[in-house]
Amino acid sequence: MISDKEKLANRLHRITLDMDEALKYLDAHQELTTLTPERQPASQPYLMKALMGMAIISYCRGFTKSRTQGHAIEILDFKSLNISSQPWAIDMHKVLMDKRSQAVAHSDWKHHSTKLDVEYDEEMQHGGQVRMSSVPQYSDINHDDFKKLASEILLETRFLRYGLDSQIIAAAQPPKSKS
Repeated sequence: MISDKEKLANRLHRITLDMDEALKYLDAHQELTTLTPERQPASQPYLMKALMGMAIISYCRGFTKSRTQGHAIEILDFKSLNISSQPWAIDMHKVLMDKRSQAVAHSDWKHHSTKLDVEYDEEMQHGGQVRMSSVPQYSDINHDDFKKLASEILLETRFLRYGLDSQIIAAAQPPKSKS
């Protein structure tokens, strides 16, 4: 049976890996923004959207309930981390969690709305119709704050997990005999 400490350590390790992954997606996203227009692939907007979406998913994974089959705690409460005392971190965490839930993982109307736009050209005596749809925007995500938050969480969860692992190992050691 896995102890509560081990379950927490497992979740913390998973979050450390997720933050590292989010940072790599953010780095790739940033790298794409530095390409000159002639070097940008035609698929650049889709690549940028995909990289930011994956960075958000990776970040949010540890703070979203998951089925752990008893091997880890189901969710880590952001408020349990020291970084959660920073107002900027609270704001960024909320933006990321909301964006994940409303734009990346689900198609909430706020980010995925559509409408019929009917136009009539008097001069041409002809009408047309177009169905317009919104595309999720990531402009409200400060790239530097996102990176800073993911980096801080990576360091904190790594530190916490290391301490728990040390306790788990120490508890598993047979008691030293007094000779």
